[in-house]
Amino acid sequence: PSLPSLPFQALGYSQGVEGNLQAYLADDQQVYVVHQGDRFDKSYTVLSITSQKIILRDELYNRTVELPFPAP
Repeated sequence: PSLPSLPFQALGYSQGVEGNLQAYLADDQQVYVVHQGDRFDKSYTVLSITSQKIILRDELYNRTVELPFPAP
């Protein structure tokens, strides 16, 4: 069987004061502001953020997932 899709949608990103990128993700109930290395929603870790996408580690299913940001 295939793994369930992630419950998040990548909304976009911005550059913080110190030059680090932060990403905005949303599910049906909440918007998350995350940075590289953050762990959120119990089982997801942010591996990297670029201007194109965010890469997450789903610890529950032991997989890495890329979520592209919408085109401007």
